[in-house]
Amino acid sequence: MLFAWSLAASAASLDLLEVGGAYGTVAATNPTALWWNPAGLAVGGGTQIMLEAAPTFGGLNVDRTNPDYGTLVEYPDFPTTYDYSGSERYSSIGVVPFLGVSSDLTVPGLGVGLGLYVPTGKAAASDEEWGASRYSAREGNIQTVHLSLGAAYRIKELVSIGLSGSLVNSRWYGNSDASVYPDLAEKVRDTLGGTLAETYQDGFIEDRAYTATLVLGGLEDDGGHGLLTDTTFTFGGGVYVTPTDRVGISLGWNQGVSLSHEGSVSFVFQCPPEYDPDSFNAATDGGTCGTTIPGQATLAYKLPSRLHLGVAVLPVERVRLELMGAWVGWHVLQDYKVDILVNPSDVPVDDSQFALPTAELLRQDRLLARGAKDSFWVGLDGKVEVEEHVTVGGRLTFDKAAIPTEYVSASNIDADTFMLQGMTQIRPVPRLGIGLSYSYAASGARTVSNSVFSQDLARASVESPDYYKLDDAVDRTFYPSTNGTYGLGIHRIGVSVQARLGKVATGGL
Repeated sequence: MLFAWSLAASAASLDLLEVGGAYGTVAATNPTALWWNPAGLAVGGGTQIMLEAAPTFGGLNVDRTNPDYGTLVEYPDFPTTYDYSGSERYSSIGVVPFLGVSSDLTVPGLGVGLGLYVPTGKAAASDEEWGASRYSAREGNIQTVHLSLGAAYRIKELVSIGLSGSLVNSRWYGNSDASVYPDLAEKVRDTLGGTLAETYQDGFIEDRAYTATLVLGGLEDDGGHGLLTDTTFTFGGGVYVTPTDRVGISLGWNQGVSLSHEGSVSFVFQCPPEYDPDSFNAATDGGTCGTTIPGQATLAYKLPSRLHLGVAVLPVERVRLELMGAWVGWHVLQDYKVDILVNPSDVPVDDSQFALPTAELLRQDRLLARGAKDSFWVGLDGKVEVEEHVTVGGRLTFDKAAIPTEYVSASNIDADTFMLQGMTQIRPVPRLGIGLSYSYAASGARTVSNSVFSQDLARASVESPDYYKLDDAVDRTFYPSTNGTYGLGIHRIGVSVQARLGKVATGGL
């Protein structure tokens, strides 16, 4: 028997569309081309070094609607109403790095590059320990770090072809709550020979007393937490055409990756209320009353492939414009697949006969719906060298939401987003630039009134023909409702250093 739970991570909003900061574009001819299109490595020429640190901070505001579990029938000592609605804010702060170097190694037409960067990631924590959306997420952190090596060759200063390979290290942490109430009800039903006490009602499913907190990554002795991790490999490639020395056309491909994170998990159980003696005794006997039980977890999902297209032009001296965008194949992220194993010897019970049943109860082999669809983004970037030592610029980007409204939750947030960026670079000497950029990504509020997620006691019964584990389509959405209003905003400040050595290739793009 399995109980339902959720994860703390987002889906399409994992994308960090400013890899490399203000000088990271699809038609880039600097080290950021490792991500956008490795063919650009052979266009810029010379040796280039780019370093950026980007403090990023923002927040998600959630106003959850009270789910409809029906009217509670009154019983002595039991609550007669429920209200699981509420507002909370998820705040995030972190520093996103980019470190890269590219060079022609003094060989005409050649370009190679090496870089370390984070193209996908997100971290956030709620300001409420027992917030209304804790069944979706209380706290989480997810990031993929790429170590990329690329090479390109330019033919007759007209066409460049490039390839890259990336070692991908993915790290995942999540803290969220799950209701053990449906499973306690089933355990009591078994004990009573198939009869369930009338006091068991859907309206108690989200009661705090019937909560297990799941820490994916596991709790550590110092009070911190670990991580689920995976390391894999991916590749990219592209073509860069320069029909004139003032026009560059960049077409790049990034191959998606399949991730299977592994690590520890911890279950932290509350105690059912004593006015519910059946549940209290079932939890106490099974070792799930006020206890913490460790286990091992695997979390698997896919990140998308991407097709990048950018057209850069130098219309007049000292001005560079680029129209760019991408198709992103988010359709691969339909579900998270979760597997958890608990050793019976780790279950703290007085009677060993209950250890194995509890370990089986905690064993997970489940899906969690993400429901992503293919998406796109488009942007316009412009830079002007206002005088010999100073460049200023700006960028406007639109990113189409990949998550349908009915799948939105605090752990699966995405929305149509406009991003506005401004930048400046000062060059104290001709081949050294020190840059500063600021961007704000504003997402429109999303109101969910038709959440695909719902949970009830009837479908949690193994005797029911609608038992949620019999049908993946039910299993993947058998979680508390996520109806409510969601609003997201992210600030990014980029501080960069760009150095260039050697001969500049024809084109200046």
